[in-house]
Amino acid sequence: QSRSASQKEKKEKKNEKDDTGSKIQLRSVKEHDTVLLASALSHREPWILRKKTQTVCLMLLLMIAVFSTVLPAIRVRELVTIAPTLNQVGRRRYLMKACSPLARELV
Repeated sequence: QSRSASQKEKKEKKNEKDDTGSKIQLRSVKEHDTVLLASALSHREPWILRKKTQTVCLMLLLMIAVFSTVLPAIRVRELVTIAPTLNQVGRRRYLMKACSPLARELV
Protein backbone atom coordinates (compact mmCIF):
# COMPACT_ATOMS: atom_id res chain seq x y z
CA GLN A 1 0.00 0.00 0.00
CA SER A 2 2.81 2.41 0.80
CA ARG A 3 4.29 1.74 -2.58
CA SER A 4 1.03 2.38 -4.42
CA ALA A 5 0.47 5.54 -2.35
CA SER A 6 3.90 6.91 -3.27
CA GLN A 7 3.23 6.06 -6.93
CA LYS A 8 -0.06 7.94 -6.77
CA GLU A 9 1.68 10.95 -5.26
CA LYS A 10 4.24 10.90 -8.07
CA LYS A 11 1.46 10.74 -10.67
CA GLU A 12 -0.31 13.64 -8.98
CA LYS A 13 2.88 15.70 -9.01
CA LYS A 14 3.36 14.96 -12.71
CA ASN A 15 -0.16 16.06 -13.48
CA GLU A 16 0.05 19.28 -11.45
CA LYS A 17 -1.06 22.37 -13.30
CA ASP A 18 0.60 25.78 -13.33
CA ASP A 19 -1.17 29.10 -12.72
CA THR A 20 -2.68 29.19 -16.22
CA GLY A 21 -4.27 25.82 -15.84
CA SER A 22 -2.22 23.92 -18.43
CA LYS A 23 -0.17 20.84 -17.70
CA ILE A 24 3.57 21.33 -17.41
CA GLN A 25 5.54 19.19 -19.82
CA LEU A 26 9.28 19.63 -20.15
CA ARG A 27 11.09 18.51 -23.27
CA SER A 28 14.75 18.60 -24.14
CA VAL A 29 15.85 21.18 -26.70
CA LYS A 30 17.07 19.64 -29.92
CA GLU A 31 20.16 20.87 -31.75
CA HIS A 32 18.09 21.77 -34.81
CA ASP A 33 15.92 24.05 -32.67
CA THR A 34 18.95 25.88 -31.28
CA VAL A 35 20.25 26.45 -34.83
CA LEU A 36 16.88 27.84 -35.91
CA LEU A 37 16.73 30.08 -32.84
CA ALA A 38 20.24 31.43 -33.47
CA SER A 39 19.41 32.13 -37.11
CA ALA A 40 16.17 33.91 -36.20
CA LEU A 41 17.95 36.05 -33.61
CA SER A 42 20.74 36.95 -36.04
CA HIS A 43 18.17 38.19 -38.56
CA ARG A 44 16.60 40.44 -35.94
CA GLU A 45 19.77 42.14 -34.74
CA PRO A 46 20.64 45.53 -36.28
CA TRP A 47 23.05 45.49 -39.22
CA ILE A 48 25.57 47.64 -37.35
CA LEU A 49 26.09 44.94 -34.72
CA ARG A 50 26.74 42.12 -37.19
CA LYS A 51 30.23 40.66 -37.28
CA LYS A 52 30.56 40.98 -41.07
CA THR A 53 29.73 44.69 -40.99
CA GLN A 54 32.18 45.35 -38.19
CA THR A 55 34.91 43.40 -40.02
CA VAL A 56 34.37 45.35 -43.24
CA CYS A 57 34.42 48.68 -41.38
CA LEU A 58 37.60 47.73 -39.52
CA MET A 59 39.34 46.68 -42.75
CA LEU A 60 38.28 49.93 -44.43
CA LEU A 61 39.60 51.93 -41.48
CA LEU A 62 42.93 50.11 -41.60
CA MET A 63 43.23 50.64 -45.37
CA ILE A 64 42.62 54.37 -44.97
CA ALA A 65 45.18 54.56 -42.15
CA VAL A 66 47.84 52.74 -44.20
CA PHE A 67 47.07 54.83 -47.28
CA SER A 68 47.33 58.10 -45.37
CA THR A 69 50.70 57.01 -43.96
CA VAL A 70 52.23 55.57 -47.13
CA LEU A 71 51.15 58.21 -49.64
CA PRO A 72 53.04 61.10 -48.01
CA ALA A 73 56.08 58.83 -47.64
CA ILE A 74 56.04 58.19 -51.39
CA ARG A 75 55.70 61.86 -52.26
CA VAL A 76 58.23 63.30 -49.80
CA ARG A 77 60.34 64.82 -52.57
CA GLU A 78 57.35 66.71 -53.94
CA LEU A 79 56.22 67.83 -50.49
CA VAL A 80 59.68 69.16 -49.62
CA THR A 81 59.67 71.49 -52.66
CA ILE A 82 56.09 72.65 -52.21
CA ALA A 83 57.00 76.03 -50.63
CA PRO A 84 59.21 77.23 -53.53
CA THR A 85 56.59 75.97 -55.98
CA LEU A 86 53.88 78.00 -54.28
CA ASN A 87 56.20 80.99 -54.20
CA GLN A 88 56.74 80.70 -57.98
CA VAL A 89 53.00 80.54 -58.54
CA GLY A 90 52.57 83.71 -56.51
CA ARG A 91 55.24 85.49 -58.53
CA ARG A 92 53.67 84.41 -61.78
CA ARG A 93 50.30 85.80 -60.70
CA TYR A 94 51.97 89.07 -59.67
CA LEU A 95 53.71 89.36 -63.04
CA MET A 96 50.49 88.63 -64.91
CA LYS A 97 48.67 91.34 -62.96
CA ALA A 98 51.53 93.78 -63.47
CA CYS A 99 51.81 93.12 -67.22
CA SER A 100 48.12 93.27 -68.07
CA PRO A 101 47.83 97.13 -67.80
CA LEU A 102 50.95 97.48 -69.92
CA ALA A 103 49.51 95.16 -72.55
CA ARG A 104 46.32 97.26 -72.64
CA GLU A 105 48.32 100.43 -73.24
CA LEU A 106 50.14 98.81 -76.15
CA VAL A 107 46.91 97.77 -77.85
